[in-house]
Amino acid sequence: MTIWFSSDFHFNHTNICGPKVSKWDKGYRHFDSVDMNNTIIDNLNSKIGANDELYFLGDFAFGDKKQIPSLRERINCRNIFYLLGNHDHALVKYYGSCFNWLDKYYELTYKGTLFCCFHYPIASWNEMGKGSINVFGHCHNNFSTRGRQEDVGVDAGDFYPTSADEVLERMLKIDYKSFSVDHHR
Repeated sequence: MTIWFSSDFHFNHTNICGPKVSKWDKGYRHFDSVDMNNTIIDNLNSKIGANDELYFLGDFAFGDKKQIPSLRERINCRNIFYLLGNHDHALVKYYGSCFNWLDKYYELTYKGTLFCCFHYPIASWNEMGKGSINVFGHCHNNFSTRGRQEDVGVDAGDFYPTSADEVLERMLKIDYKSFSVDHHR
């Protein structure tokens, strides 16, 4: 069993797809249509096994939220633990049962390291001064991290999920002590 992180699929969100369909000046992603949905699901299924765990850090769908159940069914992973994002109001109200649980914040200990999971990046997190890691989404690979922080959203991962082992490998190289706000050093 492998632990994975991801966020910000924004399924069915035409403005984020790319310049050919976006009303935004330049679009955002490089897709020609909401076919990005298929790319994201295919990429997930190529990495994540049915018995793995995916901690999804918010913003599953943006447009046509009635498709949430059918989009969820296409993801092979049976264990999706959902941390709510800023576009998840309908999901909470109507589609929460599609996921193992919904929460706003979660702490996970993996291989002796605490992962503080939240949709948004945070300036200070639990045990920051002891080497814990803050994984987040929301920023679409447009945020300067500090210390042991990582954007695990699909925009940061070339539309693939990120494993806890990959995060650990990168974060354990960072000297967390220089970023600590811990008052008990």
